[in-house]
Amino acid sequence: MSMIGRFLCVDAVRGRKLASDEAERADLLAEMEGSGEHAFDANKAWHGMHYALVGSAMPNENVLSLVIFGGDEFGDDLGYGPPRYMDPETVRALSSALDGVDVARIVEELDLEAMDAADVYPGKWAENAEWSRGYIGEYLTPLRDFYRVAAIRGDGVVLWLI
Repeated sequence: MSMIGRFLCVDAVRGRKLASDEAERADLLAEMEGSGEHAFDANKAWHGMHYALVGSAMPNENVLSLVIFGGDEFGDDLGYGPPRYMDPETVRALSSALDGVDVARIVEELDLEAMDAADVYPGKWAENAEWSRGYIGEYLTPLRDFYRVAAIRGDGVVLWLI
C-alpha cells in the first residue's frame, strides 16, 4: 500500500472550526478526496522532499520540517494518522522560508545512499539517482508555489497521508 502526501488550502475561519466541529470535518474529508485549484498532491515524494529540505527522515528543529510534518492533528486516523491543520501565520512563515530554498542545489546535493539508510519512503533512492533527484525536484517547486499561494490568500493548510 502506498503513502501519498496531500495538502489543501483552508481559510482561517474554517481551519479554526476543524478541531471542534464534526460536521465541518466531515465536509472537509469529502473535499480532501478530490483535487482542486487549492490542493497539492505530493504523491510518494513527500518524505524525500522532507529529507531534501532538512537532511533527516524524522521531524527536527528545522522550521522547514513543518512543511511536511507540521500542524495540529484533528479528526480520525485516515490510515497513516489523522490530518493536521497549520494556521495561516505558520503557513506565511513556511512560505518565506521556502522562498530561500535553492531547489536545484539541494536536490543535486542529496545523499541518496543516506536516504536509503534512513528508510526515507518509498526507498530505493540510490538505485536510480537521476530519476530520484528528478522526482523530488519535480514536486518541491510546486510545493513551494502551493505554500506561496496559501500565504498570499491568508489560508491555513491541511496536510495528510493516505
